[in-house]
Amino acid sequence: MKPIQVRIYFYSLKKPRDILEIAAFINRDRTTALRLTNDLIEKGLIKKTAKKLEKGGIKYTYSGVSENKAKKMLLDTLKEMEQALDKFIELNWLKLEEEIENELHEEPIF
Repeated sequence: MKPIQVRIYFYSLKKPRDILEIAAFINRDRTTALRLTNDLIEKGLIKKTAKKLEKGGIKYTYSGVSENKAKKMLLDTLKEMEQALDKFIELNWLKLEEEIENELHEEPIF
């Protein structure tokens, strides 16, 4: 997650914000703010809510999920990364050991 997305999360945690508020807060254009916010929605850190306007149309607001939920998600991600790293290290060490063993038993080409 980018530092600017951390700012968006905490800004929208205080109260629901529309995309123009978020864009102004991060000093970026609406399109960039929307792209960054949508990425947070995909990650599960921001919720998008639609509200029908009296004159027609829809206004979307964005709010951060609870701090407890965000912390749990981050801890779960860290655990997954740790498990993946452990597997990577084990697989590479085993493969390296096998390659060295094979090289020791091969006869020279020349």
